[in-house]
Amino acid sequence: MNRIKKLWTLSKLIYLYAAYWLVGITEEEYYILKGNYCADLRWNGMAIRSYEKARKESKEPRIFSMLGLCYLRIGKYDKSVENYRIAYDKFKHPKVAVGLAITEYETGNINRSAEIIESLNTETDLDVADQAALKKLTDRIQQREKGDGYLMANEARIGWKVLIGFIAIIIAICVSLPAAASSGEAQTADSLAGVWACQSIYGVPYTGRSCRTFPWLNLNADKSYSWGSEQGTWKFKDAVLHLSARKGTGRLNSDGQLVIEYESKGIQYRQVLYKRN
Repeated sequence: MNRIKKLWTLSKLIYLYAAYWLVGITEEEYYILKGNYCADLRWNGMAIRSYEKARKESKEPRIFSMLGLCYLRIGKYDKSVENYRIAYDKFKHPKVAVGLAITEYETGNINRSAEIIESLNTETDLDVADQAALKKLTDRIQQREKGDGYLMANEARIGWKVLIGFIAIIIAICVSLPAAASSGEAQTADSLAGVWACQSIYGVPYTGRSCRTFPWLNLNADKSYSWGSEQGTWKFKDAVLHLSARKGTGRLNSDGQLVIEYESKGIQYRQVLYKRN
């Protein structure tokens, strides 16, 4: 947003405050307009709070659509897809469909995302920004499919003897485990120990940028950790990773990647890390 447009939006927000307190407008109108202006200014937290209050007074599809957009911007994809689904059920607008396709992909529903993209192929009402977002998402899905196809081809080349040998090793390890095995959560905590490298990052200003040069996260077996210059202790409880020196939590996704969400200087970040050892 350029400076003039930003100042204009700020002036409208100030006028809205004055109209609400001095003239009197409905709660619904006030919170919707406040959410719109804050969203334009990229004040996503304030916009979300306004839209959440507005949805108590109204079930307008736009409220849910804007909630989906603001949650998407700060990397809260579960909340985003929930609101986009409600908006799309009420109003199947192409712009809502683009947001839903993105959040379905980010929450792992790749097939559903691809279905929505296919339904938009003949759509002519998309603006330039939506077309660019749709193309970027399509490229990501195609790259993922190529990667999956490569892995499947490699798996097909594995000989039966190698596969049987691998199974025999696994069986031998399982048999050798003590009868009084530790809990599943303790085993998972032990498996977390190691070196984790950044695969992708979401959050202004790093979204879409490479993070291969970012510091590695070292989770030591003695429950100490280091992440660049940051040092502290870590624990894994109720399937959630906690780092003592960082405000946020982490979890393992279905692909075995470590997803850490945290806040730094008022900005929400989401890092996806893969294990190097």
